[in-house]
Amino acid sequence: MAQAVNPYRFPSPIKEPHLFFGRDQQLRDVLESIDRRECVSIIGERRAGKTSLMHQALQPHVWDRYIHDRQCLAVHLNAETLPQDEEGFFREVLYALDSQYPDLPTMPAAGPPYQRAMRRALESLRPRRLAIFVDEFECISQCEAFSPGFFVFLRGLSFDYDISFIISTRTRLFECCSHEVVTSPFPNIFKTVQLGPFSRDEFDIFIERTSSIGGCPMGEVKEQIEQLAGRFPFLMQMACWHYFRAWEDRGDFADGIHELVRQRFYDEAHPHFTAVWERYLSDEERSVILGALRGGHVVRPHVAWRLEDKGYMANGQVIPSSFADWIRREHLRGRFLGDPEDSCERLPVPDVGVWVDVEAGAVYLDGERLDPPLTNRQYALVKLLFENRTRVCTPYMIVTTVYSEGHIPQVDDQRIHQLVSRVRKRLDSGGKPWRNILTVHGRGFTLGPRKDGAG
Repeated sequence: MAQAVNPYRFPSPIKEPHLFFGRDQQLRDVLESIDRRECVSIIGERRAGKTSLMHQALQPHVWDRYIHDRQCLAVHLNAETLPQDEEGFFREVLYALDSQYPDLPTMPAAGPPYQRAMRRALESLRPRRLAIFVDEFECISQCEAFSPGFFVFLRGLSFDYDISFIISTRTRLFECCSHEVVTSPFPNIFKTVQLGPFSRDEFDIFIERTSSIGGCPMGEVKEQIEQLAGRFPFLMQMACWHYFRAWEDRGDFADGIHELVRQRFYDEAHPHFTAVWERYLSDEERSVILGALRGGHVVRPHVAWRLEDKGYMANGQVIPSSFADWIRREHLRGRFLGDPEDSCERLPVPDVGVWVDVEAGAVYLDGERLDPPLTNRQYALVKLLFENRTRVCTPYMIVTTVYSEGHIPQVDDQRIHQLVSRVRKRLDSGGKPWRNILTVHGRGFTLGPRKDGAG
């Protein structure tokens, strides 16, 4: 039997066309802008897939679908590997043209001054024109070796020679360029294309198609994947990669596999979460996230909206749950993660409701650790509800997670209700109306409080 091939990729960008999913609208926006001789600024969080999108846009079958101007040539540059000076930039552009299009007329000598050499090269290309992709453009915009005049010159090239510049940055140009550049006409030539989390349809298609490619029934653990990773592409790839490896080793998604994957995922995601928190979130954004985790009202709605665009919040909640749990764990360990308003205050366990410290295997009720602890199955039920606290847990989910799939024929609704009843006695000593574990009639159970028909 042929060995299954893991179709998931991280941390490297996705360069294989058959493994690139989603982003149809963004691809169309980028390429149609090029066809209209416009410039594009691709904006997305770290690991949002900007580099993968560029590679996909340059695939011949994608390029030919949208670019009707057959005289348009494309070169791709990674600013991280470019010489950090203006002459080096133009030299690399001319070198890329020579190497990628050897059948073109001989390029003029790439000698100084390079602005003049660049103009001579563009003149020799006519009637052809260029689309220049520059990944990680911050390496240029934040480098002092590039003068404001350099950016004005790029703008002039875009007009005089119909060059389409396609640049990728983590933030908008006014945030990653100097004041002189921001107040110049340069940023005004760019149309913005935003890369945020996947949509629901993109997520579903990703799971369905990669499952088909790898032969792994990833749809069975789709909810767990979304809980771990949200719909952030890099984290989705990571979660799926670990689920695939676990499935490959065991042959199914048996009892215990979710905890194994969750731990492996946390180990892999820890450096990413650290970088996001310490380097890529602003003081305002960290403050709003900590406020949401403390259970307060979301303040500064404009910041919360920005976090939603980036994929770190939804409906006032911090997502994915793995990121929220990571923040809590770091605070519980005594790490002060840069709360600008109260840098020495550790993020407490919420003083209302149920919270599970997955790493310690402990359950907290209204800020106090349960002692004596719950039994293994009781803990497994509470952990399942906690990890899925934004959705309803069905009886099937409870059976497969708490008892394992092998017990499905033996576990009926009465047995599930008995388990829930025993846990409620520990978590809701006041009796009905239940406050912490709520019944959603005809569907299952969820952690409270809810107002959508639960009781």
